[in-house]
Amino acid sequence: MINNTIVVTQPQGIAVHLSNLDGTQMSVEMDNNLISGGQPYLIEDANHGTVTGTNNWMPTGTNPGLLTGTAFGTNPFKNPAARDFTLAMGSTAIAAGSQSVSGLPDKEYFQNETVTRMYRLRSTAKDIGAFESTTSGSGIGPYGSPSNGDGGTGGDGGAPSDGGNSSDGGNSGSDGGTSTNAHNSGCGCTTSSALSSAFISLLALAILAFRRRRL
Repeated sequence: MINNTIVVTQPQGIAVHLSNLDGTQMSVEMDNNLISGGQPYLIEDANHGTVTGTNNWMPTGTNPGLLTGTAFGTNPFKNPAARDFTLAMGSTAIAAGSQSVSGLPDKEYFQNETVTRMYRLRSTAKDIGAFESTTSGSGIGPYGSPSNGDGGTGGDGGAPSDGGNSSDGGNSGSDGGTSTNAHNSGCGCTTSSALSSAFISLLALAILAFRRRRL
């Protein structure tokens, strides 16, 4: 677990629970995580469970257990009542993260948890928790891209190309489209002319049969 923000709302709450009472061997490494309250972890069977980690944030007075380099403080968030869990100015979590752990994040949620499916690039990971205090800029959506075409509005998964509105699978495209290459299961397909030919043939046979009856 690296650079997570874990909001514990109850005093008896537990951030990480190793449920190994049956003797299952379990372990967890916790680095640069902000744990807002409660107990940082619980191991049901200490003989078969291990916890390691460094540079986590906890409220003043919390017992960090086996975790080292813990930063302590109070009121770390900017506006928790509005579910804004970015770091408040002067928070002791700022610049308190370890830079030596592997897998540091380069992206983060955009602003808060009320704005869904949005992220921002995280140029550094010096702070503890899921939000870097120096991150800024507008959010990038599920089809957006900061600079290149991967996942962008004009690249893979975007609006005008693969899966978009104008080519493959789009409203005016080829495969499955509505107006061009209509033979590929599109709405403007050639089945209308085939049905017309069949209808004319059946009508001609009906007229011929009627004439034979009259003869």
